[in-house]
Amino acid sequence: MNEKGVTVWIDTPFEILLGRLRQGKNQRPLLKALDDEQLKAYIVKKNGDRRIFYERARVRIDDRNARLEDFIKPIFEQTAEED
Repeated sequence: MNEKGVTVWIDTPFEILLGRLRQGKNQRPLLKALDDEQLKAYIVKKNGDRRIFYERARVRIDDRNARLEDFIKPIFEQTAEED
């Protein structure tokens, strides 16, 4: 992926991700039937499975209090470095 463009990892803290997934759980077929403990375990497992790939991203953005500028600036900087 890094050879084809700029890769971005939006690193969302567990508690924020849990809150977002709780709210939208009924619209997600894989999550719909999970109780709170199962949802937490699902997030931990998926994050563990995917983290090796996320860490390869050229740009990492901390999603705690990110603003639009926090997303745009590092992507443009990475693009400029590749030109």
